[in-house]
Amino acid sequence: MKKEITLEKAVCIVDGCNKNRKKKSKYCSMHRARLIRTGRLDKKSSIERLFDHIIKLSDGCWEYTAYKNKWGYGRSTYGGKKMLSHRFIYEYYFGEIADGLLICHHCDNPACVNPEHLYLGTPKTNARDMSIRNRCWLQRAKEQGLIFNLEGGIYPDGYKTVR
Repeated sequence: MKKEITLEKAVCIVDGCNKNRKKKSKYCSMHRARLIRTGRLDKKSSIERLFDHIIKLSDGCWEYTAYKNKWGYGRSTYGGKKMLSHRFIYEYYFGEIADGLLICHHCDNPACVNPEHLYLGTPKTNARDMSIRNRCWLQRAKEQGLIFNLEGGIYPDGYKTVR
């Protein structure tokens, strides 16, 4: 007489997760590790992850402290899509950004993601703003009396071309 062996799979108890678990545990290895690491079973939302990397400065700026590109703008992945952090925050608070428009900063801090410091603009308004606030390296160099030849590749100290 043979004994019938029924193997019942032990599955993770988290809704929607059908991964196998160890018999003594309630969770699969992924959920167990997440629970130990973060104290929660669900994944953080994109906005929660972004706010984990923000420090609020005394001047009102919300400085993004994670990865920044070479121009100082925060960048991360949201919903599987790489995006600049100030654009993500603007979309979160104010809605979708139309094609061809930029998100400009009142504070001139590229790492700032404070929605009160952000405004919608065109490349033309951004260039005008840059000129008014004297952020153009060429203007600053001329004011300092530096002589250089752009065509010959001679730039003032500390300046280089961006391609």
